Amino acid sequence: GDNVTTLPNPLPSIKPVKVMTGGEEWINTIIECMDDAGFTVTSGDGYHHLSYNGSNGGDFAMYKCQMKYPLFNGTQYLPRVRAEQLYYYQVNGLKPCLENLGYVVSNPPTLEQYLEASYNAVDLSDDYPGFDPMAEVENFLQGQMLNDLNNSTDSEKVEKEHYAKLRKVYDRCPALPADFWPELPEF
Repeated sequence: GDNVTTLPNPLPSIKPVKVMTGGEEWINTIIECMDDAGFTVTSGDGYHHLSYNGSNGGDFAMYKCQMKYPLFNGTQYLPRVRAEQLYYYQVNGLKPCLENLGYVVSNPPTLEQYLEASYNAVDLSDDYPGFDPMAEVENFLQGQMLNDLNNSTDSEKVEKEHYAKLRKVYDRCPALPADFWPELPEF
C-alpha cells in the first residue's frame, strides 16, 4: 500500500517452494500464503491488483509469499541476488550500450528504489518496474514508427526500417545478461 514499507534491509533470500506460471493458480496460492501469515488479501480487477493491509509486516509477508511462489513468465519476481544482477546489468551494460547506438535512456533509480519498486509492483504487466532501458527504447522506436507512418505513403518501407532498427538494438544490446535464467528446477 502507500504506507511506509516495512521491508527489512537487506532482504533475506527465500528458497522458492514452487515456480508458478501465473494466472488464477498463482493468485490463489498467494492469497492462501498471505492468509496463513494472518493477512486477508483481496484481488481487484481480474487478478491484477492484490490489496492487503500493508501495516504490521504485510509487505514483508507479501515479499516472502512472492519469493516462495515466484512467477516464471517474464514478470518474475526475481530473487534479490538476481534483481541486483539485473539492476547492475541494466545500469552498467544495457544503458551505455543503448546510448552508444544513439538512444536516450533515463537516469536509473538507486538500487534500493529499484528493489522496492520491483517488490511493490502489483501490476503484473510491468516486467521490470522502476527502470527498464529496453522498454524506453522500444517505446521510442514505436512512437517514431507511428509518426513516420503518418508522414509516409510507403508504410511497408517504414515498417521494414523500424524492424531493422529494432533488430540492431536487440543484436547489439541484449535485454538480459547472459546466463540470466537458470535451468528451471523440476518440482
